[in-house]
Amino acid sequence: MGGRPLTTITAVLALACWLLLLPPVAQAAPGAASGASSIVNVQPARHAPAVPPGEAASVQSVLHNRGEGSLTVSSEVVPLCTAAEHDGLGVPCRSGGGPGARWFTVFPATASVDAGDRQPFRITLTVPVDAPAGVYPVGVRLESEASSADGSGVNVLSSLVVQVLLTVPGDLTEAMAVTPGSIPRFVPSRGRLPFSATISNSGTSLVQVSRAEVGLQAFGPTAAQELDMPRPVLLPGGERTVSVTWRELPLVGTYVPEVTVESASGLVVQESWPRVWVLPPWWVWVLLAAALVPPVLVRARRRRQLRRIQDLHDR
Repeated sequence: MGGRPLTTITAVLALACWLLLLPPVAQAAPGAASGASSIVNVQPARHAPAVPPGEAASVQSVLHNRGEGSLTVSSEVVPLCTAAEHDGLGVPCRSGGGPGARWFTVFPATASVDAGDRQPFRITLTVPVDAPAGVYPVGVRLESEASSADGSGVNVLSSLVVQVLLTVPGDLTEAMAVTPGSIPRFVPSRGRLPFSATISNSGTSLVQVSRAEVGLQAFGPTAAQELDMPRPVLLPGGERTVSVTWRELPLVGTYVPEVTVESASGLVVQESWPRVWVLPPWWVWVLLAAALVPPVLVRARRRRQLRRIQDLHDR
């Protein structure tokens, strides 16, 4: 008879702990508001053609003048370099660069674009027969100029770079590495838990990231939240740091965060963080104490009664 109350209280506590340990609801941290749009726009801003040695191909981007006056647009082929501070994508090289820039031509070299009009720019790629396999990032810089309103000179309104990530097929390897950032081991309940991870292209081919997410594994199903990665292309040797913030963590629980990155070709890389503990608020401790103390007192009282009965029996 005396064991039933204790069994009931234990079952209630087990159910409450199971509910508290359910995976939290994932909510992404709000991103920064985008700035004012430029009066010059070019689409598409990136091409990724694959051209075998000895062959030629062409791609096209269209510049749109969304301003109120005419523009003079000049085009220039520039080599791109891999830079981590620019999300692992190609940026114009200050010096050097690969040989790919010599394989590109742009037409037209200059153009006048009236307000509201669009101007196509055709980029032709001619790959030499002896070109080695690899990825050749090349850019086409489009500089837009217009006369100032007061007639004092020429104002450069914008300088856009169309990225052409040329792949010469051959013996290329696709490889990624994921390095999780540091996170706190103990987090208060209903708090926020920020995650960050650095994704790097450690192979010799382009990497197109199709999925990047953080999952929190508990006793139930794994809850997942996508990492913010609006530019999911990495050049060989490039890297990008992505992040996400989990909000409204549960009252109590322990989780093993895991980051999963998948490329468009199906390559999957997973890495884990150390276990995270979500600490309950004070009132949860009070409820647990209120639920545990009475059974402990009842059991101690029964033991004292049994001891008295045993002493009387021994006499």
